This record gives sequence, structure tokens and C-alpha cells, in this order.
Amino acid sequence: FPALGRVGLLYTVGGHSVTLPNVLCQLALAGAIVYIQYRGADLCASLAKLATVVLLTMCLVGLAVCFSHFAPAVYAADGGLEFHFSGSASLLSMLVFSVAGWETVAKAAADATGPAARKAGAALITCLLIVTALLCLVPTAVAGNLPWRSAVDRTAPFADVLVSITGWPAVRLAFLATAFVGAVGVMNSTLYSSSRMLYGLARSKLVPGGFGRLHPRYGTPTRCVWFAAAFVLPAPFTGKLFFRPLIHVASLATIVMWVMTLAAVLRLRRTRSDLPRPVRMPGGRPMAAFGVLAALFLAGNILLPFSPGALTPLEYLLALGLTALGSGLYRLRDRSLTRQEREALILGDGRKEV
Repeated sequence: FPALGRVGLLYTVGGHSVTLPNVLCQLALAGAIVYIQYRGADLCASLAKLATVVLLTMCLVGLAVCFSHFAPAVYAADGGLEFHFSGSASLLSMLVFSVAGWETVAKAAADATGPAARKAGAALITCLLIVTALLCLVPTAVAGNLPWRSAVDRTAPFADVLVSITGWPAVRLAFLATAFVGAVGVMNSTLYSSSRMLYGLARSKLVPGGFGRLHPRYGTPTRCVWFAAAFVLPAPFTGKLFFRPLIHVASLATIVMWVMTLAAVLRLRRTRSDLPRPVRMPGGRPMAAFGVLAALFLAGNILLPFSPGALTPLEYLLALGLTALGSGLYRLRDRSLTRQEREALILGDGRKEV
């Protein structure tokens, strides 16, 4: 909603405007999401389901309309869609962030019990297939109705195409509202997963134990929620200065997590074959090894200075700052535990599913 950024100017930072309507709307949204996290997983899950249903329903309707008017001549206009490695590599540095929220099912698996825990693997794969399909189909549908050189300069080309097809200006507002609901769902899911991952580290005594305390009434890791919120609440006051840099750094952090997770799977398959494994990984060890290589390629695309998708100096500083913060939390862990005790906390005692 661009109008929110044109009125009530407070100041500019890094060439980006900070307006009162934007700040108030973003703080209200962040406060509502934090409150939902504070109250517990049930309310969080309800919001996630609502956001997912609205997003998928509207996308499917929009795709059906767009593909029913798909014109190959328009798709091939302006020289067609050609592959350029530099452009694709630049996109990859942000594309990782596009799955944010959809992979939360894996991070929330620790809260699942019984049949839900056994379905976590299938649910994760289903979510990733859905988001991949949407990322492929929506741009294709747009390019078949609007020359791509015209589409790239628009804020919401998908909505604009649907307005031109239907002749109903209200369609644009409906799809902008859908995008807003989707953004709220992503924020809800990522804040949930961030706080739960920090809580998991606290339970394993890998960060200060205070993060492992639960709210006496709601049973939520409130300190973890507030710690994650501390990165969200200042954001409205910086305009767009840190928006793209934080996306790139978040993508890098996600890739690092992928590498470490898959490497841990490979190591544990070799060193602890006795551990219970309630969720099977499709493809087994070869798929895990391929995943490590793919994630390392993505990491190199972001970290190597000569890469088209390389971080900027500001983004390198942000990444180093967050690395220092994580290292500091790790240094404050409980050092009284033996290696065997810490392994038992992380992996369990071998007699129950963890």
C-alpha cells in the first residue's frame, strides 16, 4: 500500500522515508503477532491455517483466470524469457528467503506428538512442493498476459493482470489484501519457529538457561519470544534501510542451518545408528549428501565477493554481528555438563522418540 509511505513523513534514513502511518501499522502488526506467540501454539496455528487457506485459494483462482487467457505471443514478447546466469545467481540470494514460513513445520516438529509427529516429514515435503509450484506458476501466468519488461516495473503485476482480464478494479485490492495476509502468515510462522529453536537450544543447555523458562499460564517460552521480537520491533523505524540486507543475511543463516542439519544427519547415521528415527528422509544418505552440496553452492553464491549474489559490505557487517551474538550466547551456556550429559539432552536416552 504505497500511500502509507507518502504521508506523515517523520524523517529519512539512508535515503529511505520513515512515515508515521507505516510505523504505526507495522508496530500494531508486530505487537499483535507477538501477543499471538505469547498466548501459545494453538492460536499461532489457527492464524497460520487461515493465512495459508486464504493465500492458496486466491492464488489458485488467480492462476486459473490468468492461464485461461495465456497468450504465447505475449510470453515471447521483448525477445522472450532468456536465461542469464548473473541474474539467476542474484535472485538465488533472496530466493532462499521465499520458503520462509513454509518450512516451519520442520521446526515445530518438537511440539508434535503421536500421529502428527509421524506426518511431519510428509507435511514438510508437501509445503515445499506447494511453495515451489507457486513460485514457478505465478511469474509464468503473468508473463503470458503482460510483457515481462512491463511487469518488472510494477509493484503487483499479478493483481494488475487480473484487473486487466476481469475489468474489475476491486480485484487489485483483493489480491493486495491476500498478499498482506500472506505476509502476516510468514511473520507469524517465522517468529514462532525462531523462538522455538532458541527454546530448543536452551533445553539442550547450549545457550543461557533463562531462555528455557515457560510462562506459568500459557506454557510458552516468553523470553525467547521477546528476544526474537527485539529484532522485529525496531525495524519500522529504519524504513527500508535494512530490509533487503536482512533478507540476504537471513537467507545465509538459513543455508548455514541446512548445511549443519544435513551434515549432522550424515554423521549420526554413521555414529548413532541405534537412535530411533520416526520420520524417514526420502533418498536417504545420498539425498542428504546432495543437499549439503546444493546448500554449499548457495552459501558460496552469497559469500564469495565475486559472485553476482554476493553480500554488500553492510550485509557482511550484519552477518558478523549476528554471528558474534550467537557465539556470545553459546559461551554463556551451562559448562558444568559433561559431554555425555549434553548428548543425552540433545539426542535423548535412546528409548523414546525425540
